Amino acid sequence: MPTFFPHIRGNEENRAAVGRAVLNGTLSHAYIIEGADGCGKRTFAREIAAALACERRGQADVLPCGECNNCRKILSGNSADVRYLAPTGATIGVDAIRELRQDMYLSSSEEERKVYIIDDAHTMTPQAQNALLIVLEEPPTDLLIFLLTDRSDALLPTIRSRTQTLRMRLLDRGQMQQALAEHPEATGWSQKSPAEQDVVLESAGGRLGVALTLLDKKKSEQLFRDRALTEQTITAMLHRTRYADVIPAMQALPTKRQELSGILGLLSTALRDLILLCRNPACPLCFYTDRAAAQALAQSAGMTRLLRLSDHTDAASAALSDNANVQLTLLSLFTEV
Repeated sequence: MPTFFPHIRGNEENRAAVGRAVLNGTLSHAYIIEGADGCGKRTFAREIAAALACERRGQADVLPCGECNNCRKILSGNSADVRYLAPTGATIGVDAIRELRQDMYLSSSEEERKVYIIDDAHTMTPQAQNALLIVLEEPPTDLLIFLLTDRSDALLPTIRSRTQTLRMRLLDRGQMQQALAEHPEATGWSQKSPAEQDVVLESAGGRLGVALTLLDKKKSEQLFRDRALTEQTITAMLHRTRYADVIPAMQALPTKRQELSGILGLLSTALRDLILLCRNPACPLCFYTDRAAAQALAQSAGMTRLLRLSDHTDAASAALSDNANVQLTLLSLFTEV
């Protein structure tokens, strides 16, 4: 039995099941691939498409082989029979799906099957999902559809009932370290200090795609700035004795909505660590890399205060999502904690 989908790390059950289906000719006509951003959903869909068209299928030790002409075309994004659709704004509208649907009924150009990869499928409007449902109910025999999403519950039940779901698992720390050590795009990983490696691993949260992005110098520098700002903000909030104590921390936060939302997300993650440390000193951490310092901070703050701060942080994030005024949101957060 060959090694299936070599560019996907972990997820052995999914890889084996789909690989056997490719070899046996028993693939479904449509799959939901569900998982967090950066976990490999798009890579998995492309590799399945390549495996179907691989000229050495059933002969090579690896599937897809990655070396034949068909594999190279598909994996490089140059196959006319593999189409990709992503939202251009907040949603994927019905017109985009209707246009794609019309193409689905045309014969393939080069390969045995036509493959359609719809990214952020949960952003399809109900009308767009219903337009796609027409194809899912009576699909052409040479059709394969992948719906990539981190929220399959946002898809219509009728869509979910006519597809098979593959849930991508996050990688553990050992798998992440090995993957980064071997990945051709992970330049500079081995030169990073242990502290920098810890930050990348913690921030990626088991998502190889996110870790690779964070190896970019500009993005990694921004990450370290955001983490430092998050730690300063939490320290100021937990050590305040009067409102004036937190004014410098509030003024240091970004005023652009998207940037502030990112910081509030890091705040929520950091507070989650501190809350869990109050209950279990050995719990896995998602933000802090210095367990002793985080535990000392958690003990000094106490569970009640951490829970209150977490609730207010989540409320501020929700308010920003509802287009609340940024300055008023910050003022409310810092006065209530």
